[in-house]
Amino acid sequence: VHISTAFVHGCETGTKTEPLPETLFSLHPYDPLELYKSMLGTQSYASAAMNALGFPNTYTFSKCICEHLLHGENDQNTLIIRPSIVGPSVQEPFEGWAGEKPSTIVAAACLYLKFPYNMWCFGKETVPFVPVDVLCRAIISRAFICLDPDASGIEGAFSDPSADYDNEEKKESLQFDHSLANYPRKYIVTVAWDASSHESASFSWLSYAYAITHMGSLCGHVHRVVAYSGLLLSTKLFPRLQFSLDAFDLLHSLLIRTSIDALLRLCDKLPWKPEFAQELKMLGQVLDLPLVFFPFANQSFYFRSELSPPGDFNSERYMFSCVVAAHRFIRMIEAKRRKHSKYYNSLNFREYPNYAHNSVKADRNISSIVVAGAEHTMPFSDFWWALTQPQGSIFIRFLGWILAKVFRHTVTEIEIDVASFVEYARALSTLSNSDRPNVIIAPTHRSLYDFLIVSYICFSLPELGLEMPHIAAASDFSRIPIIGWIASKAGAFFVKRGEAKKDPNLSKNLSMITQSPTFIEVFIEGKRSRHRTFLAPKTGFLRCLAESNCNYIVLPMTINYEDLPDQTSLLNEANGNRGGEMSLSALMNWSIQAFSGRINVGRIFISVSNAINGLNMNSKDPQYLGCCIQNHQQRRIVVSEFHVRAASLAINVPPKLISDALSSIGCCHWPEWRDKGQFNQMPTDLAVQWSVMLHFGHALAPYLPKSHSRWASWLSPSNLVFGTKVQSNEIVDSIVSKIVLYFDAAEKSAND
Repeated sequence: VHISTAFVHGCETGTKTEPLPETLFSLHPYDPLELYKSMLGTQSYASAAMNALGFPNTYTFSKCICEHLLHGENDQNTLIIRPSIVGPSVQEPFEGWAGEKPSTIVAAACLYLKFPYNMWCFGKETVPFVPVDVLCRAIISRAFICLDPDASGIEGAFSDPSADYDNEEKKESLQFDHSLANYPRKYIVTVAWDASSHESASFSWLSYAYAITHMGSLCGHVHRVVAYSGLLLSTKLFPRLQFSLDAFDLLHSLLIRTSIDALLRLCDKLPWKPEFAQELKMLGQVLDLPLVFFPFANQSFYFRSELSPPGDFNSERYMFSCVVAAHRFIRMIEAKRRKHSKYYNSLNFREYPNYAHNSVKADRNISSIVVAGAEHTMPFSDFWWALTQPQGSIFIRFLGWILAKVFRHTVTEIEIDVASFVEYARALSTLSNSDRPNVIIAPTHRSLYDFLIVSYICFSLPELGLEMPHIAAASDFSRIPIIGWIASKAGAFFVKRGEAKKDPNLSKNLSMITQSPTFIEVFIEGKRSRHRTFLAPKTGFLRCLAESNCNYIVLPMTINYEDLPDQTSLLNEANGNRGGEMSLSALMNWSIQAFSGRINVGRIFISVSNAINGLNMNSKDPQYLGCCIQNHQQRRIVVSEFHVRAASLAINVPPKLISDALSSIGCCHWPEWRDKGQFNQMPTDLAVQWSVMLHFGHALAPYLPKSHSRWASWLSPSNLVFGTKVQSNEIVDSIVSKIVLYFDAAEKSAND
């Protein structure tokens, strides 16, 4: 059995009607044996033949010669396997498996992510790939048929009945002339999708480049400015110039290879060895990989083969598996660098394997990215970052620049659970533009920061599939000088809240906004809950949305705070002072405190739940939909050590007892990243301690006794709709009994 390559036909690429055959490619007028001898000697004869026959490199040329030599052997049965570009597995041992080292198509993605300053050229042509497990099955099955000429069939390349793809067995047969039984048998088998395969069986190099760029910028492997600049050159400019391989080789040598070699020579002359020099030397071994891929990334290949993918084979999903495999290899490399280098700064991307996330304690891998705050790493200036974002008007970019600075001075970190967006992104990717629904982003509302955070996420991470939203804001904002104008420029439309009658402007605004698929941000609770309990959802917006008969989905979003920037105003109001009204002077005063370092809200963690299909909810009461959204939001509440310690001070019980009680009822704990310190500014005021504890009050609401049902609905209004019977335990009962004592004391004080 000899593993060759499918690209042994010189300059020929085949067509749909005349694909590349499973026969030897003619080397006429050159003799294969003489070519082999030349390759071992002066190489002049072989070089001339390679150029004359149109082979792009020595790899494909030597494979072709080897095939001829093997066919010339008269005493050996020979099976030549011709795979196309081998990629990660599609089923076995698991989807996306790519071995211990990156190779072929995954290696290209790794180099693209590791050294984005290299020079690539990706066209719109399709990628001629074959999954490695499909190749392995094909090799084994064909080898057995060669041994047994009476074999009537084999199992298809997709054979695992539990896999996601269609695994129906495909019976194939090879005809064998028994009169030739005493002669050596010769077979050539191409392992690639047949030219007649459906178009969705593959993906384009252009799409692959976009996927790599999105993954690299999202996960922090490469800065978005560099990533998208490289994407512009490699997918737009270079393909349009229609370089030949020789021209691309010359340009690559002048711009990349010469520059890297000169830099390495300079480093060798320095009295010390810069840390990056060693990495450049390692990259130098694969720096010419774009030249290897150039002939295959700018031409479409068509093969004659017995192999066809199942009808529901998802090529885009497989493409994503290739990119994820490259991401895993890059993470392994970074882990080694972090281990051996004291100067290495961890990237903003984080992974939390096997994170327990719901009441049944099922596990999932959390992948998150820090987008802002003091712990966020910004490789370029805030201004340059905002200017080069892929979406947003000049005004939005200006606001993004300001917010990046505000968050750096007031927040430890803003961390986004990007893994929670997977189902939402997957659902949207299956829809055509005409079927795209309006997306209603429904965050929890605890602070005025919520407006800023949601818009900032959409601006900074467009890869999540969120566009800059229209914001349903209270009409109070429109009356504030400058602030109202800024809000309207940022996409806000104003809603009258707290009135018994229907707001006619709301229906008018919604009908205008939803004429084409768009994104709308709305706070279902209507106003912020600075004491952190869930407020009863308002129904005016949801009712107008249902009456508009537009296609929409609701994306529940949970914004978890350690401390709140609005906490001081709540404390003043609780002490009987007049509540601070929104005004320009109040904003200026707050800004002075923020930039002088007197405000620190600690960490913020954002996660989303699975989207709710609005069309399925239109027949139901809007109150039910509101409670359904809240129920989804509550599933993504996470509790940090800060919340536990504050609760311990509030009700005077040990922190471990509270932590154990929350774990026993399936409450999610805040993902901790290595040795990052917790937020240590513990509140000393009892009212603030209670407010922090009420962050997870909804989880305890079902455990309150029936005599305190009003308190339970105060902690979680949706509990009245989705209330379920819970199995209490001794630890939870001890915590609840303490809380009930404080509730009773509050009722007695109010009655007195």
